[in-house]
Amino acid sequence: MTSKESQSAKFIDLHGHHSSSKSEDRDFLYIYSYSPKINDLPEEGQFFSAGVHPWEIEDARTSFEEVKRLCGDSNCLMVGEAGLDRSIVDDSDLRQQEEVFKWHIQLANELKKPLIIHNVKCLSEIFRLHKQFPNHSNWVLHDFNGSLSDIQECQKRSIAMSLGPRFYESQTARIAHTISDHKIDLNLIFFETDERGDINIQTIYEKFAQKQEIEIDDLKDRIWQNLKALLGTNLTS
Repeated sequence: MTSKESQSAKFIDLHGHHSSSKSEDRDFLYIYSYSPKINDLPEEGQFFSAGVHPWEIEDARTSFEEVKRLCGDSNCLMVGEAGLDRSIVDDSDLRQQEEVFKWHIQLANELKKPLIIHNVKCLSEIFRLHKQFPNHSNWVLHDFNGSLSDIQECQKRSIAMSLGPRFYESQTARIAHTISDHKIDLNLIFFETDERGDINIQTIYEKFAQKQEIEIDDLKDRIWQNLKALLGTNLTS
């Protein structure tokens, strides 16, 4: 990374559902995640993603039409979140979630924008669909909670992972043990606040840097490079 690129690197909050004054701070880049029936529309000029959340797929076609319109906006950086959640349905209802998720895969492909994914206990299904749709856009698993082998499998498949505060707040989460017990390859890694408006994304960076014994500036620069690769562009102000 050149010195000029390093100076432009920001703390990236890849996925959040809350309003954030930091979105206009020159040291931070915040991507607001909009989901119909869950939260408010993005503000004018705000970077965002848009998708039908698997928790709210009743009348999904109407919601998806709104998502399609929003995803055509130049400030929409990603499609989603959309995905699969086995914790709230049985396997028969999971098929409905999968149908809606496929709409988002196809939309992301058409727009050539990354797809940010909600996944709860469905990683094998995500991998199956990743293989089923060749030449698709980049994928990101948000609030990733997996083992070292899960991380390595995602990296092998070029699926990015966004880590939230659970890796340092929860003593029982798999990702907490993964981060504490292993050195993590930073390829395809991001960070997010998700619904936690009480947490600054810089804090999450600092906690990860401490646990992984990385200089915070080096971590910041590397994640910025990951974002450039994910989006295919450099978001500088």
